[in-house]
Amino acid sequence: MLPERPETSSGRRIVWLLGLLLAGFALIIGLQPWFSGLIDELDAKSANERVRLFIGEEILRGIHNIESDVYRLATSTGVKSQQLVENKILGHLDKLRHDIGVLKQGGSVRQVVDLNLPAQDQMTRQVDYRATAKASAYVLELIELSPWLDEIRAKVATLRVQLNQRDALRTAGDVTRQSAKEDEINFFLKQIPPLFIRLSENANRLLYESQNRQSELEAELAMEKSHLERTKLVLIFLVVFGILVPGVLVMRQITAANQELRSAWEEMRIAKQEAERANL
Repeated sequence: MLPERPETSSGRRIVWLLGLLLAGFALIIGLQPWFSGLIDELDAKSANERVRLFIGEEILRGIHNIESDVYRLATSTGVKSQQLVENKILGHLDKLRHDIGVLKQGGSVRQVVDLNLPAQDQMTRQVDYRATAKASAYVLELIELSPWLDEIRAKVATLRVQLNQRDALRTAGDVTRQSAKEDEINFFLKQIPPLFIRLSENANRLLYESQNRQSELEAELAMEKSHLERTKLVLIFLVVFGILVPGVLVMRQITAANQELRSAWEEMRIAKQEAERANL
């Protein structure tokens, strides 16, 4: 009886080789989502810094809105009209304080833009910001902004009192005192620009630092992404190399074993044939 065919003896090695190939492909496939997750984290950092820049721009826009409304309040007549403008200023101040708080601690900022369109009066945009450790470098500018908001609120209250006094004198027909009160209001309004200049300077400094940080972060993220891509290619190469080298070795072992078994099988077949002829 002849021994088992040599081809059947390499079955285990082939199964082992197939298992190695499957494990290698699974590892390569698994690397892709892992690296994608890392890149998504980098993109999230970049997006968060863009949100910080947006909030800085929104703070500066809020300061300009408050300044224009303060001067509009000074030219308003009538209690109802002045109350509407004052409420608008106070709303801007509350939003400004909220936006500053978001830069400190994180949160959501909402921007409302008047469109004056027949189909839509306003456009609303909301962004979410996540405070980071590196953001602490800008806390000084944020702290310097807050006291100015309290001073503006006090100035608005004072201006409102003076406007009420002016309107009362106008109603009473006291032209002399009304003129004096208007001079007092004009002198008071001359104190307003330096206040907003200092406030805008702090906001501009915050915006400038945010823009610089955004540029630096974009450069850092580009380098990190490039590094991750290179690392991914190296790991894939190592995985493929780790599959090919053992695979080649196994195939050589299988080929050598098959040749040895085939030679042994052939020798045994010849020996059997010679033994059968000798028995005849």
